[in-house]
Amino acid sequence: MAATKTKKPARAPDEFEKVTRWRFDALVALGLQPDQAIALVDTPDIVHKAQALVDRGCPPGIIVVLLAGD
Repeated sequence: MAATKTKKPARAPDEFEKVTRWRFDALVALGLQPDQAIALVDTPDIVHKAQALVDRGCPPGIIVVLLAGD
């Protein structure tokens, strides 16, 4: 008789995970590379700050340099 593996049901993301994912997706949509977005996702209000810089014509690479210390 073959052994069967039981698959655990997927856990719903908690609020922190949802916010982190939203920030990541928003930063990538603004033109940042995924690795750049990952470096910034833990910063509160980062999307609004990044959007303001994009609106002023700032390139994504410079946005990361400017906001990485926030």
